[in-house]
Amino acid sequence: MLLNRIFYFILTVLFTVACQKTSDIIPNNTENSLIDSINQYYDSSKRKSYSVTQRLNYINKAFNLANKYKNDTLLLKTITYKTQLLSKNKELDSALYSTHEMLRISEKLLDTFSIGKAYYKLGLYHNNNDSRDSSYYYYNLSEDIFSRLNDSLQVGKVLLNMAIIQSDYGDYFGSDETAIKALKYLKSPKDNKHVASTYNCLAISSKKQRDYKEALYWYNRALNTTDSKINKLRYSNNIANVYTKQNNYQRAISSYDSILKNSLVQMNLKTKARVIDNLTFARWLMTGSHNLESSFIEALNIRTKENDSYGLIASNSHLSEYFEKLDKKKSIYYAGKTYEISTHVNSIDDRLDALNKLLRLETDSNKIKKYSELYIHLNDSINDLRESDKNRFAKVKYDTEKNRAENFSLKIKDAENKIKLEKASRQKTIYLFGGLLFILSSIFVYFQIKTNHKKEKLQQVYNTETRISKKVHDEVANDVYHVMTKLQSDSNIKEDVLDDLEHIYAKTRDISKENSAIDLNENFYDSLKDLLLSYRNEDISIVTKNLSKINWKSVSDIKKMTIYRVLQELMTNMKKHSKASVAVLSFDETKYKVIIEYIDNGIGCDIKKGGGLQNVENRIQSVKGTITFESQINKGFKANITV
Repeated sequence: MLLNRIFYFILTVLFTVACQKTSDIIPNNTENSLIDSINQYYDSSKRKSYSVTQRLNYINKAFNLANKYKNDTLLLKTITYKTQLLSKNKELDSALYSTHEMLRISEKLLDTFSIGKAYYKLGLYHNNNDSRDSSYYYYNLSEDIFSRLNDSLQVGKVLLNMAIIQSDYGDYFGSDETAIKALKYLKSPKDNKHVASTYNCLAISSKKQRDYKEALYWYNRALNTTDSKINKLRYSNNIANVYTKQNNYQRAISSYDSILKNSLVQMNLKTKARVIDNLTFARWLMTGSHNLESSFIEALNIRTKENDSYGLIASNSHLSEYFEKLDKKKSIYYAGKTYEISTHVNSIDDRLDALNKLLRLETDSNKIKKYSELYIHLNDSINDLRESDKNRFAKVKYDTEKNRAENFSLKIKDAENKIKLEKASRQKTIYLFGGLLFILSSIFVYFQIKTNHKKEKLQQVYNTETRISKKVHDEVANDVYHVMTKLQSDSNIKEDVLDDLEHIYAKTRDISKENSAIDLNENFYDSLKDLLLSYRNEDISIVTKNLSKINWKSVSDIKKMTIYRVLQELMTNMKKHSKASVAVLSFDETKYKVIIEYIDNGIGCDIKKGGGLQNVENRIQSVKGTITFESQINKGFKANITV
């Protein structure tokens, strides 16, 4: 009983020492804990209670861990959301860079949906960065991907954004065509948000072409389609703007008053400023009142505080018109501000409108000349640019359609050629089939005989080793043991003779053990584990990784026998020669192969394939496996085995 307790105590101490010695080699984080950490950081990055900066910090941690772990699926997941947060934080250059990385990973994974999504994001971020030509290009690539995937919602969203860009560039006919095409894809009730936006785009194009009746039709359809309360208010504001354009001021004012009373508008300062400015402008147009400056300035101040550039253009433009007959200097000042801001945001139509006002108001001949030259140059440029953009948009679409048509045509030609070739080759096949079958059968029989012969030789080696092991154990070792027993009772026998005999006995027992029978069936995992751990003692720690994950039932007996003997040889070599304190064996498997990596921290050696190592290599090659050795003096020993 006492001996048992001592034995278990020693085992516990050895296990603790082994764990301590391997702590520097095996990382504390397992594969599962790494994945858990990545997902925890990812979940934290999606908490809206955190600031965008905090959320970016978490998503960066998740991305860096996924990158370290070399898991492309997790990399794609984290970088996809990272691009969204970067855009939300107005870091558009970084968002574009990260989206290109997202595209690269998507292509590596052959994830077609994510490729389409990356193109969509590139279109979105380029648009936010005022690079609309690049935006249109990437949107078009995205539309092509999602069309092939038959993803109607994504195709509709992309086409909507393309239509908006075309409208912004004055390609109203092209914009309407693209928007109508988008509506064909947006048919589900869940798509109402995008359907309403498409109607709004059609209305804007109609309004810019001064077709106010058509604009009202589409604005009302947008208003009746959207489920968003704030969007309903925005569309109502747009409808009131059209009433103003139609000189229907009373109806416009009534609409603006109703919108302004809504609590949502009061909370949304940009919308509030827009409605106040439009309402005041409509009142001035209707009444010509000179007491409305404070309302215009209220809207202007809100827009300045909110840094609403396009809103500031509208406010300054309205103030310029308001002061045109009251105070020409102020009118010129606000027209100048309109030109300055519209130049900053590259709003060409607003720049032209501002220059037109300045030409009408200025009396200084030098300034009139300057503004005239600017107006002529800008007007010519915008006409050339819009024509160029129309052509470029048309070319992008044409190239895509052409590629689709060419691909389809090539597929048809390929199919026709295949049919012709199949007909021609079928006759040849009939004549050659008999001879080919004979050759293949002969080759198969030859290799089968060769394989069986190899297996028989390996089995013979195994049987011989087992027989020798049994013979050494049953005859030599037992005889030596009986002699030792007899001699121990004789006091005249010298101690060193007994030591020599005991050494011979241990050696014969080791030889027997090294060549003993192996359980290749149900208990192979236990046999292999016992073999490896048998080399562990208080000086040597043995660590195995993923040994239990190997499906040993799918591995042939010949391979299992080879793996057992090779590892036995490596472990014996380590114990005798390496002076290692830690040996790590990592196991992995693919569909057809078992992969083993052996590493120890011993004194190393100059690799010379003699004796044991040559025997190991011969065993591995006999089952068509591979083994490589790496070692340097004082830098340990490493072997990579594939069977």
